[in-house]
Amino acid sequence: MSNPASYDTPVTIAPVLRFAILFLVAGLVLIPLLATVLGGFKSLGELRVNPFGLPAEWEWGNYWSILSGLRYWQLLLNSLVISVLTVALTLAAASKSSAGSCRKKLRNSRMLIPSPNATWGSTTPQ
Repeated sequence: MSNPASYDTPVTIAPVLRFAILFLVAGLVLIPLLATVLGGFKSLGELRVNPFGLPAEWEWGNYWSILSGLRYWQLLLNSLVISVLTVALTLAAASKSSAGSCRKKLRNSRMLIPSPNATWGSTTPQ
């Protein structure tokens, strides 16, 4: 009688197939990004005719006009303020709730302390 299939062994993907999948996903992300960056160096007419090729004439003024304009830096400052406030408010709310939950005495709280041999989230008695 043959042995039934063991479900204890993990399913592994061959390294070549794994790298092929990773390169495919990286290409799906990087190719449109590269096309966008190169498109910034083209004129509008050239962008319509040849959207994915190299520019015939590199127009550095497109990026320079964005970087020298006030609107770009105002939008960058707005994003920075929103990001800093989001992190600060999240930390403030999380510290308040964690302080409250740490001080509250829970029923069966001895069961919630992880042991060095257990994984986080498992319940083991002390």
